[in-house]
Amino acid sequence: MISIRQRKGIKTTEVSEDYAAQEENVKLENKLPSGCTSGRLWKILSFTIGGTVALCIGLLTSVYLATLHENDLWFSNIKKLSWHQIIILILQ
Repeated sequence: MISIRQRKGIKTTEVSEDYAAQEENVKLENKLPSGCTSGRLWKILSFTIGGTVALCIGLLTSVYLATLHENDLWFSNIKKLSWHQIIILILQ
């Protein structure tokens, strides 16, 4: 039969009170002030700024594509002129 292996017991040592106090101070130092860590504020700001950037990029893309489309239509409607038509246009 197969038996389940178990981990060996971990030897524990006594921790001095000074070490516990130092560890608590380190935890407190790593925390930012409560006003800076407001997750809701960051979510609102990132959503607003991200949405604004996305709208601006979308608007610029649509203007760019409209310009490309207009240029394609403009250059597709240019007719080939013969020499006598060019001379008539120049003399007018």
